[in-house]
Amino acid sequence: YFIKADHEPTTVPESGKGDFTSENRLTLGPLEDGLWYVHITTQDMAGNVGIDAAHYPVRVDTKALAPTVASPTHPQEEQWYSNNKVEVVFTPPHDLSGVEGYFYWIDREPQTLPDPKTARWTSKQKVNFTEVQDGIWYVHVRTRDMAENLSPQATHFKVCVDTLASPPKVSSPSHPLETHTTSAGQSFRWYRDRRVVLNWEEPFEHSGIEGYYYNIDRKADTVPSDKTSLFTNQKTVSFELTDDGLWYFHITTKDKAGNVDWKAVHFPLRVDTLAARP
Repeated sequence: YFIKADHEPTTVPESGKGDFTSENRLTLGPLEDGLWYVHITTQDMAGNVGIDAAHYPVRVDTKALAPTVASPTHPQEEQWYSNNKVEVVFTPPHDLSGVEGYFYWIDREPQTLPDPKTARWTSKQKVNFTEVQDGIWYVHVRTRDMAENLSPQATHFKVCVDTLASPPKVSSPSHPLETHTTSAGQSFRWYRDRRVVLNWEEPFEHSGIEGYYYNIDRKADTVPSDKTSLFTNQKTVSFELTDDGLWYFHITTKDKAGNVDWKAVHFPLRVDTLAARP
C-alpha cells in the first residue's frame, strides 16, 4: 500500500508520493491539530498501483482555550455596583471540535482554577448569580470542548457589589451628649451657645464614601435626601442655630456605589441661652 497523510481531501498516493507498507496497520503522529486525511492506494503483485484512493478523515483537537467573560450588569471590573444580581456571559473561544460547555465558580479568590469535580457546569453562554453578598467577587470559567479537552487556564472576572450604605457615628465638641443629675433625676445637659460644631466618623464602606446628606430641624426622625438636604464630603460641619430649644441634626451616608443610608443618625442639640424671670 502507498499511504500519505495531508490536509487535502482527494490526494492519490503513488510511488514517490507516499510511504509504502506491506502491513495492514498504520500508526501516524503525533499530528498537529486540524483536519487530516489519510489516503491509501493498493499495489498488486504485478506492480500495478490503483488510480483511486481511499480517503479517511482524521480530526485532531488536543487543546481548549478559556472563554472571554463579560457582564452586562457589572461591566466595569473596578467599579462598584449596588445591584446584587449578577449576570455573566461567555464568548466561546475558537475551537476545532467546538465548545461543549463551561466549568465555572464564584468566590473571593482572584486566581481560582475551577475543578470539574466540584465546580458548576453549564452548556449555555451565560450564568446568573442572585443575592450576592457585598464585597469583591471573582467569577472563574474554564472551557471543555467536544474532544473533551479542558482549558488549562481559567478566565477570571472581577465583580464589585455594595448594596448598603452605613450611617456615621456623630459627636459634638460644642454640644456633647452628656447627662447630669438634677432633683428630678438624670437628664441631658443643655447648652447656652447657639454655635454648633459637629464631627463624625467615616463608616466602613466597600465602595468608599462619596459624601453625606444632612438637615437641621426640630423633628426627631427626619431622613435627609438628595432633594431636600445639604451635601458635604467633609467629616465636620458648623453652624449657628436661629433660636433656643431642642433641635436635631440628621445625617445619612452616600457611598460610591450610589447607595444612600435610609436609617439616618439623629443627633439632639439642646440650646437655652435665656433665663426666665423668677
